[in-house]
Amino acid sequence: MPPQRICAAVPHPRLLSGLAPNPPRGRASARPGESGQDTPAPDARDARVIDARTDDVYYGPVLRRAVQRVTLRLARLPQGLLMLAAPATAEVIVTYLAALRSGRPVAPVDPRLVRSRAAELVTRFAPAALLGAPGAPPPGYRVDGRAWVRTDPGAPVHPDLAVVLLDGPGGMRLSRRAVQAEGEAVARALRIRSGEATLTSPPLYTGAGLALLNAHLAAGAAVVAAEGSVAGAEFWAAAERWACGSFAASPRVFALLRRLGWAPVRSLRNLTMIGGAPPEGFSSLLYGVAATPPGRSRPGSVGPALPGGRLSIVRGEVVYEGDTVGMGSVRSAADLARGDDLRGVLRTGERGRLDADGYLHLARDHDYGDLFDAVVLDPGA
Repeated sequence: MPPQRICAAVPHPRLLSGLAPNPPRGRASARPGESGQDTPAPDARDARVIDARTDDVYYGPVLRRAVQRVTLRLARLPQGLLMLAAPATAEVIVTYLAALRSGRPVAPVDPRLVRSRAAELVTRFAPAALLGAPGAPPPGYRVDGRAWVRTDPGAPVHPDLAVVLLDGPGGMRLSRRAVQAEGEAVARALRIRSGEATLTSPPLYTGAGLALLNAHLAAGAAVVAAEGSVAGAEFWAAAERWACGSFAASPRVFALLRRLGWAPVRSLRNLTMIGGAPPEGFSSLLYGVAATPPGRSRPGSVGPALPGGRLSIVRGEVVYEGDTVGMGSVRSAADLARGDDLRGVLRTGERGRLDADGYLHLARDHDYGDLFDAVVLDPGA
């Protein structure tokens, strides 16, 4: 196995404004998953981005420099939204952090959608650039390396806009405050600790995937950028090599893994279900609304409100109030300049109820109690 190569640093956008990076201590020469005197010991202010393809570790001052280099490149682009084909790579994470640092709104996009409908995306949203674009660009754009760059400024954007999510039917605009608040709230709710390592799951172009990325970086944890299917051997080889302690996925993905006879790698301490009521022993995360900490799951519930938020039921509909609420939907370039339509109140469209302890039970939820009846996580492994 190749030695670990430390080649980057703690990102310093507003998302991580409360973190002061520590310089690495000693020589960074330990192999993945090993410990020793020469390995930089992460603490509450350390954060790492690990490239599973190369075993490069973006950590400390070099990550800051990597983010700064991308920030300078982004500054040369026209004004407007940056669309980013977002496979699970360290390069994509660094580019995302550089966009946040430079105040450029960014829309991570499913790379399959970019390959099949890139021209439609730029026509619909008029971004300043589509990073990771394939082939020849449509009129109004030029090729610059692996990007289509607009020949004039992109569609106007609101000054508070930070992230555009396109993984839902209506999309969602997130302000800088909402991105930071959600990262911090999810880190608290899931009790993410400095020094832990997680995999890039769900995908980085989804709301849950970005929330978990933000949360782990805000907590000073490590994110292992592992491409490929969660059903593939390479994905889990990376998890074992980097001693990942947590894994998050939708009920559909967990059901697929169960059918394949999956058994968790020894290092896993926490499984998080995204968007559904978890089985006993799981954590859970329901977009930017509710979460269940490890060991606190309740049958049929997706958990209480995120820290700092409030859940209520209005005529049977689940309503959430808090700083993690986005600015509103996005369907075209015309929406990018809109202000905060939701004002901290999200009518989820979900039907549900709250129990006496404030745990949310969704009317649509299924019973996943036996989803992994054969899986046992060994906290002492």
